[in-house]
Amino acid sequence: MDDHAAEDAMRQAMNQSRHAEEVERAFAQEIELTFGVPHWSWKRVQNQTPAQGQSAAARRASFKRRLSHRSMRKPIEVVLTFRGGPECWVQAEARGRTFRFPGYVSVYEVLQRLNGW
Repeated sequence: MDDHAAEDAMRQAMNQSRHAEEVERAFAQEIELTFGVPHWSWKRVQNQTPAQGQSAAARRASFKRRLSHRSMRKPIEVVLTFRGGPECWVQAEARGRTFRFPGYVSVYEVLQRLNGW
């Protein structure tokens, strides 16, 4: 067993020295980059802002010019368009006017306002 243990120790020492030599050779060589140098340039772009809600002044003005009352039982043609933005604004076109409502307003409330109630 002593002979086998001595041989194992000798092999292990040789493997360690080979590994150390390989590591030294790898560091001695000049390491070449495998990727190119990034090129950059300035580019003019236009930032688009998300759809915003009505300003406070526009909201106050819209209450002053309410629509006249109409019968709720008569059909009304309404075009709803999703406008997006932080409150998920919806644009409603009816009776020749355009209105914007935040996303939390129900369809019933939109129709009430469009009917002038």
